[in-house]
Amino acid sequence: YVVAASGVVVAPWATVFVALGAGGVLGFFLSRELGRQFDRLRAVTYRIRAGDLRTDVELRRGRFPDETDELTASIAGMLESLRLLVEHVQHGADHLSSAANELSRSTQQSRAGTDEISSTVEGVAKGVSHQQELLDMVLRVGGAFADTLRAIDQAGLDVVADRATGQFR
Repeated sequence: YVVAASGVVVAPWATVFVALGAGGVLGFFLSRELGRQFDRLRAVTYRIRAGDLRTDVELRRGRFPDETDELTASIAGMLESLRLLVEHVQHGADHLSSAANELSRSTQQSRAGTDEISSTVEGVAKGVSHQQELLDMVLRVGGAFADTLRAIDQAGLDVVADRATGQFR
């Protein structure tokens, strides 16, 4: 309508080609911009996949926010969550390592105590064995002494009996 009001005569088919050309140019620039944004996001996700959680996600807000801005914000949130998770896992691993070291020290102390108890029990067993040997020796000596006393007692009874009957040997 603007063209017709200005008095310029334009063929109807030319309007279609101008619109297609303008759409093609606009599509070209939009696809280049989207391609750059996706390349940037792909590079960030490759670094994250490789284990580099120190990388930063650039949150760019254009004049016309679109889905790529939402995707960028989502990746930034995921990266922060991964950082917190790794920090939590490292803290847990440090705590577990500390507990394992404490358990190892406790086990070593228990082993030393057990060795000391074993040594003491072995000493007591040797002492009991020695006392048993001494007791056996005392019993043998006591038995021999008792036999001697019985023999003396019998001899004394024989002497008394001989005197009573008047027989002397």
